[in-house]
Amino acid sequence: MLPKRSISKSKPSKVWSYFVKSENGGKCKLCQKFVKSSGNTTNLTNHLKRNHKKIYLNEKQLEIGKETAGPSNVNLFNLEAKASTSKAKFPKTDSESKYSDINTDERMDSGSEYSHRSPTPTAAKNSDVNVVICTSTDSQSQSFVSQKGRKRQQRIDQSFSDISSFSEGGNKANKVTNAIIFMIAKDNCPLNITEKVGFQYLMRTVAPSYHIPGRKTISNLMDEKYEVLFKLMKDKISSIKHFCFTSDVWTDTLNSRSFVGVTVHMVCENKLLNLTIALEELSKHHTGEYLADKLSNIFRHWEIPLEKFVAAVTDNGSNIVKAISILLGKSKHLPCFAHTLNLVAQKVCEDDAIHEIIKAVKQIITFFKHSVAASDELRKRNDLKLIQSVPTRWNSTYYMLEKFVKISEDVGTVLLKFPDAPRMLTAGELQIINEIISNLKPIEQVSKEISGDSYVTASIVIPLQNCMIKQISNLSPATDIGKHLKQIILSEITKRFGEIEGVSLLTIATLLDLRFKTIHFNSPLKLSHSVMKLKRLIEESQNEIINEETIEEPTKNENTGSIWDYHMQLSSHDKRTRRENGKENNAGINELDHYFSQPLVDRKVNPIQFWFEHKLAYPVLFEIAAQYFPIVATSVPTERLFSRAGNIMDPSRNRLSSTKFGRLLFLNSLELIGIYNIQIK
Repeated sequence: MLPKRSISKSKPSKVWSYFVKSENGGKCKLCQKFVKSSGNTTNLTNHLKRNHKKIYLNEKQLEIGKETAGPSNVNLFNLEAKASTSKAKFPKTDSESKYSDINTDERMDSGSEYSHRSPTPTAAKNSDVNVVICTSTDSQSQSFVSQKGRKRQQRIDQSFSDISSFSEGGNKANKVTNAIIFMIAKDNCPLNITEKVGFQYLMRTVAPSYHIPGRKTISNLMDEKYEVLFKLMKDKISSIKHFCFTSDVWTDTLNSRSFVGVTVHMVCENKLLNLTIALEELSKHHTGEYLADKLSNIFRHWEIPLEKFVAAVTDNGSNIVKAISILLGKSKHLPCFAHTLNLVAQKVCEDDAIHEIIKAVKQIITFFKHSVAASDELRKRNDLKLIQSVPTRWNSTYYMLEKFVKISEDVGTVLLKFPDAPRMLTAGELQIINEIISNLKPIEQVSKEISGDSYVTASIVIPLQNCMIKQISNLSPATDIGKHLKQIILSEITKRFGEIEGVSLLTIATLLDLRFKTIHFNSPLKLSHSVMKLKRLIEESQNEIINEETIEEPTKNENTGSIWDYHMQLSSHDKRTRRENGKENNAGINELDHYFSQPLVDRKVNPIQFWFEHKLAYPVLFEIAAQYFPIVATSVPTERLFSRAGNIMDPSRNRLSSTKFGRLLFLNSLELIGIYNIQIK
């Protein structure tokens, strides 16, 4: 008897990652259309090729990615409709419309299930086009179109085609469903919004033939959308060499649950981009080891090697600092500049003399908040409203004092009318408040400037700190409290930022920013150390290039029978000679000398754009700049993530699982980088 042949199970096609498999085919996760298959994936592939060309081309590019160098040419961060040139903020669901087709030339006027009247044309006149809309419950399109004075009734086959398109599985129905998914993710709507009376009435009005999906269907479609977008984003960032990430721990007070959030930052093509990759629930005590393990699992899920991370930015919490030290090492941890700056401002507000004046202002504002009559009287005199400070935000105290001074005259007038009102501040106290505002204003401006995530911030920390010290030093307070306040601020800044010129993550970024270079360094010794560090990076980068060329040389020097064989031998010999003499190693140093000899550019110039435009002139410096520019100066991106998380986890959605919660945040963040609308052809 012949032995049985072992049959190896074939690996499923990657095409199936875009379809929900069923007995006779699969439903497309991108547009929810059912595609039949006959035991193969030809129809599925053709569907992607015809209807989702960007995705199809991206998959083809990934198949040959190992054979070709460089990132994919498909720009998933700027997917647009094939025939569209609009720059609308929200993703399109058609090549000629900001929303679904239900909002354009196929919109109807009645559509209510309560309306069963016969078609009654109503004219809407325009300077160029006259539209005659037929009220009907059976069609979402116009029955009559009058263009340039000529009326044309829609053909009956077109009317039936529109009805079919809005039925379940139809093209327009799929577009509406995708728009609903986007709305839920972006506007923090509950998943059961499609079951609410108001939403159902709206859809019956604009699209009576559309079958409104229920909560479970929406939940499943949301998961399918996440799976596809997650795969696309993971494939996209796989070609990026350098990342920075921010992380922090957030507690949902509504349900007493804790989460760790992570955002990653990168330079893609010529833009600085950020992405929310995780908000995972914490089930154990928040030790450094546990947080490090959680972060490691998140990066493993996204297939981002730890070696690609240039820096990690967090607050000064001991547990998260220890987690970064375990994960990446101490040298790659960067404390949040905004948190440290916040400590300076808090120290100022805690001073006894300053605290008493702030306390007096708070008492007056509290009186107006509790007295309706006083608030009404103040509103008659001034449209501006008093604002109360928040203990956890120092800048709220700054804004409170600023607003109080602006309307102090009206406040004093109103207080005189109420016997039980607190006393109004004297002219001397108002002068002190003005000096407090003048001293805190540079700190507030730096806090705003440094907290961005769409432009390079690592390179502006040292310049901003230097400008802040200079501006505060130039102040001339008239009161003793104002002078005392100035000394406190300068002392705290020196204490907390005195060694900032020794942080190589920031100094290298500053040196490679053509707007600043060396002009903001106050310590010649630290500047010298930073330049030496940059030169070592140049040599390391140059050696990597030389090693790559050395590996390739044997194949280049083979005798191919070409007339140029002898030239190749001479060329290789010249390279070896230059390498031995050290000339080739100095190429990067020559780049640096030439770069430093060039004048500074305007502060508003985008440094990333500059390096992409001049990477041929400075190939080695370009690679180093691309490594350090993704570093963000603060962990504010994670704070913003938590703000969005708080909006999502409201009482109407407090039963969301942690997995669904994280997926909604991921989908919520994607519109900002223009990738959400992938169903466009």
